Amino acid sequence: MQPSFLPGYQHHGIGLHPLLAADEAEPFGRGRLDRHAGQVHLQCRGQPPAHGIDVGTQPGTLHGDGHIGIHHTESFTGQQFHTPFQQHHAVYPGILRRRIRKMEPDIAQSGGTEQGIAQRMHGHVAVRMGHASPVVLQVDSAKPQAQPRREGMHVVTVPHPEAIGKSPIHNSQFEDCKLRIFSLFLHFLADGGKRLKSRNNILNDNQGAAQERAALRPEHPAARGRHRMPQGRKNAKAMSEISRLEPRAVWEIFDEITQVPRPSKKEEKIIAYLERFARKHSLDYRKDTAGNIVMYKKATPSMAGKPTVVLQSHMDMVCEKNADVAFDFMTDPIQPYIDGEWVKARGTTLGADDGIGMATALALITAEGVEHPDLEALFTVDEETGLTGAFNLGSDMLSGRYLINLDSEDDGEIFIGCAGGVDTVATFRYREEPAPEGMTWMQADLSGLKGGHSGDNINDGLGNSNKLLTRLLLAGTERMGLRLASFDGGNLRNAIPREAHAVFGVPAGQADEMRRLTGQFAATFAEEYKYTDAGVRLEVREAGKPATVIDAGTQRSLLLALQGVANGVLAMSRSMPGLVETSTNLASVKFADGGRIVVTSSQRSSVESAKADAAATVGAAFRLAGAEVEHGEGYPGWNPDPSSRLLQIAEAAYEHLFGTQPKVRAIHAGLECGLFLEKYPKLEMISVGPTLRGVHSPDERLEIATVDKFWKFLIEILRTL
Repeated sequence: MQPSFLPGYQHHGIGLHPLLAADEAEPFGRGRLDRHAGQVHLQCRGQPPAHGIDVGTQPGTLHGDGHIGIHHTESFTGQQFHTPFQQHHAVYPGILRRRIRKMEPDIAQSGGTEQGIAQRMHGHVAVRMGHASPVVLQVDSAKPQAQPRREGMHVVTVPHPEAIGKSPIHNSQFEDCKLRIFSLFLHFLADGGKRLKSRNNILNDNQGAAQERAALRPEHPAARGRHRMPQGRKNAKAMSEISRLEPRAVWEIFDEITQVPRPSKKEEKIIAYLERFARKHSLDYRKDTAGNIVMYKKATPSMAGKPTVVLQSHMDMVCEKNADVAFDFMTDPIQPYIDGEWVKARGTTLGADDGIGMATALALITAEGVEHPDLEALFTVDEETGLTGAFNLGSDMLSGRYLINLDSEDDGEIFIGCAGGVDTVATFRYREEPAPEGMTWMQADLSGLKGGHSGDNINDGLGNSNKLLTRLLLAGTERMGLRLASFDGGNLRNAIPREAHAVFGVPAGQADEMRRLTGQFAATFAEEYKYTDAGVRLEVREAGKPATVIDAGTQRSLLLALQGVANGVLAMSRSMPGLVETSTNLASVKFADGGRIVVTSSQRSSVESAKADAAATVGAAFRLAGAEVEHGEGYPGWNPDPSSRLLQIAEAAYEHLFGTQPKVRAIHAGLECGLFLEKYPKLEMISVGPTLRGVHSPDERLEIATVDKFWKFLIEILRTL
């Protein structure tokens, strides 16, 4: 029997998402329920017109396929467990509020993250187990309330906010919230009592929260026999709605991966996750000194003796968030959600680059019924900020003849080459001077740009926040003697910067002129980028007086260099039409300790000599401005091999499955393949992946339908080798 879940339903034309994540609902499908128990009713206090629903008790039925049907109302068939916990139980309100905030952040945010649920979702939770009387807890109070005895019943009551004098919320949101609360309650029941507390131990909200945190540590019964989440991580939550997508094997693992913090150079938690995964599935694995992991899976009988295939992906992710989002990538789980045909994350990068590659590789090496040769699943560290894992990959880790890189971003395209890259870092040294008197101090904010991958998206005509803000600051310096206190723009070297901020002063008598100048530039940017970055915003506001500013000479040199340095596409390929050959990205401007301003840029090219020339050109501009310039070690490109047997098999597999020929091309982004060839020169390689857009930015999104195609494509390649 398939794991059961409460499906979405239509009510008054309102479509709702499924309610229970797979691991929450699995008890329904695993036979751990007593089929002879009574009903569960969700009741709404308040008049039906207040929320437009019928609160009558029309129970759903537990179907033979293990699914619970919902028939036009919020009433459900309930079941009891065969457990020793046949007694009074209560759910702590603080925990329930936090769970609701995690599942419905948009609704919680509408009233403030800390207050929204408490203000808008007052209600009661009653638990009926065995032959004991129900215990009712108000969601915003730990005080138990008496309820009539109702044999065989579990009762969940949520009053409508209008009925208790609170601010109304949209009907569909309220209906969804009520159902979410009910599903959470079922989740508590499904835990066999671990997350339920005895009536005799009802504590205040804070004490209850502390006990609940402790109770979260044991493994949930529904997770047994499945891929477990890492233990002890902050803000653990049940599997999200994406885990119910197809192919389930891939999406469930990807959902788990989104819950594991994995910034570049901070991959300890994802390494531990992979090691646990290998042990759980009895897979041999090795870890080298860099932290790279290879898992080994023997061929199926029909494929024994075929050449070994390496499935390669990287562990780390680009950590970018919107400025107004409070999020710690070292501790907080990504919050994925479904938006139409795409999976996105709330306010942050999704990490599908390359989490979806990892998930697919893990699903393949543990899948049943998939014919394959010997497999080696390679997971590298620190791809995004230095290719450290690929540079330091152990020379005895792989034995494969073929390598399939799972880090591309376009369904229907097979990549057989990539650009090489190098970083150029310029350091300006400045003197601190006391902030002048008689100045009006302001902060300028450049925001609303899309950003993106500095390789894949460099030819999309996107705005660069560092370049745009520099135009305003340089004009203010030349026209009215602007004095700069700070400049903070961009972040990662391989991301097109989306935001930049500066604090500066202008003579008090010219403050209005500075505001007018800002408005003029804002209008100019909106016109220039109306087709590619329509959301661009430039705003200025008053700021407190800083203690110091940078000396005028360094300020002028910095701004002139930022204005003059090249950015964007430098050359297009003559051998492959449409391919960017050479580019440069002005990635970040940061004030650092010791009177330093550090400007980071990256150059890419599929021609090694052109890459070196681009780096020298950028470095020269900064040297002319008096900066110290250093170039990184760089990484090689990957020269295409159109005669590769692996490529021919992949092309045939795609055409056989989908009835169309894939495009074969090179990519301007950097891949690890060039470095693999240095240590394993006999490898034949291709790079494939599902469709991703907006990578390296909070707009990152993964096209759902292409993940299934990606899965089937890889299976067909392995089958026909």
